[in-house]
Amino acid sequence: IALSDTICKGITDDYQKILAIHDYVAENMYYDMDDYRDKGSHGFAGIEDLLDSKRSVCQGYADMMTLLVRAQGIPFRQILGHALGLSSVNYWTDKNMSTTVVNHAWNQAYVDHRWVNIDATWDSNNIYENGQYIYGGIDYHLYFDISNLYL
Repeated sequence: IALSDTICKGITDDYQKILAIHDYVAENMYYDMDDYRDKGSHGFAGIEDLLDSKRSVCQGYADMMTLLVRAQGIPFRQILGHALGLSSVNYWTDKNMSTTVVNHAWNQAYVDHRWVNIDATWDSNNIYENGQYIYGGIDYHLYFDISNLYL
């Protein structure tokens, strides 16, 4: 709650709060390629470990977003589904369009009478690989408030 309050200090608009939290998570978390490649546990070790290590796969990004946004009293949920990317081919086929395999987690916040799609994982360019933190920051908000047509 204290971290969420610090991130949102002075912000009264819920949309701006979720944007500030998204930016904080995308800027400060690192995608754990070692864990992704099964060198790690793939497990959620708890918020304290996420805050300390600042690295995870998409589930950790989604968990961090959930805890920080809900601390502001904003309705927020996690979405689990199949996404193109590292763990699949990079184009839709009949096979992967009908899959029930879950390979990605992202979020939605309810603000301004609508659900806003948020994917802090894909907006972050930070990587943890071979035991090294590689900072990339965020360039754009490509996956913040993205239309359902692109999910």
